[in-house]
Amino acid sequence: MELYSIYNVIYNVAFYFKGTEVFNPTSLTTFLLIATAVVLALFALQGYGLYRMGKNRGMSKCFLAFIPFANFYFMGKLAGKCTFFGREMKGAHVYAMVAQAVTYVCCILMVIAEIYLSKFDFSYDVTTGLLVPTSLTGAATGVYTAYDIGGWFLSVIELVSTILTFVLIIALYKSYNAKNYMILSMLYLFVPFSRYIVIPVLCNNPAVNYDEYVRKQREEYYRRHQQQSPYGQYGNPYQPPYGNPYQPPYNSGYGQSTPTSQAQPQDPFDEFSSAENDAPKGEGQSGGGEDEFFS
Repeated sequence: MELYSIYNVIYNVAFYFKGTEVFNPTSLTTFLLIATAVVLALFALQGYGLYRMGKNRGMSKCFLAFIPFANFYFMGKLAGKCTFFGREMKGAHVYAMVAQAVTYVCCILMVIAEIYLSKFDFSYDVTTGLLVPTSLTGAATGVYTAYDIGGWFLSVIELVSTILTFVLIIALYKSYNAKNYMILSMLYLFVPFSRYIVIPVLCNNPAVNYDEYVRKQREEYYRRHQQQSPYGQYGNPYQPPYGNPYQPPYNSGYGQSTPTSQAQPQDPFDEFSSAENDAPKGEGQSGGGEDEFFS
C-alpha cells in the first residue's frame, strides 16, 4: 500500500501544478516507476534492519528479510508472541503477509487501470474534484466500473492489512524497545513509513522477553518504593516502627494482660482501703475484714 500511497502523492502534486494534462499513459507510468524506486529503497533499508536482528540472534534464513511479503513472515519470527486486545493472536505474521500481498496486487491493478483509462477523454468536475469520463466505449466501460468498485475494496483490504501489520509491529517493538514500544507503535499507526526507519535504528538492540521485562520493572519499583518509605527499614511499610500508637496503656478488660509496670487507675477511696489492710485483725474480723467505721 506504500506503493500506491507514494504514487498518489506524486500524481496529486503533478496534477496541482499541471492539471489534467498529467492524466496520460506516459506521465502515469513515470509516476509509477518513481514510486516503485522509492519503495524499493525503503524496503532495502527495512530489510537490512530485519537481517541484522536475525543475525544478532543467530537465526537461520535471514535472507527472508529482503524478499517481498516473506519479510513479514520473518518479522513475525523475530517478534514472537503477538497479542490483540489482550488475547494471543497465533499466525499473525502469516495473516499480515497474505494481507500485504493482496493489497499490493490490488494497488498494481488499480494503477494499471488508471493508465489504461487515461487514453480516453476525461473532464474535471470542480464540485467533486474528480475526473469524469466523457467518452468510454466497449471494454473501457467495464474497466472503469471495476476501477470504481476496486477503490472501495482496496480501502477495506488496506484497513485489514494495516491492523494486522500494526499487531505485528507492536510485538516486534516490544522485543526490541520495551520501554517505548507504545510510542513507536502509535507512530507507525499514524505514519506507516516510520517503520522503514525505526526498524534499522533498533536492529542492534538486544531482544528481550517483554513479560520478564515487566516483572523486573515491577520488582524494581516496589524495591525503590520501600527504600524511600520511612517505615521500609522495619520490614512492613505499613506497620509503624513503635507498635500501635492507639493501644491503651492499661488492661481494657477484653483479655489483654496488663504489664506489671503499669498501675491500675487510682481509686478515690484508696486511702481507706490501705488503712483497712494495714489495721490489725481483731475478734470477729474475717480475713477480708469489715469496715471499722461501720462495725
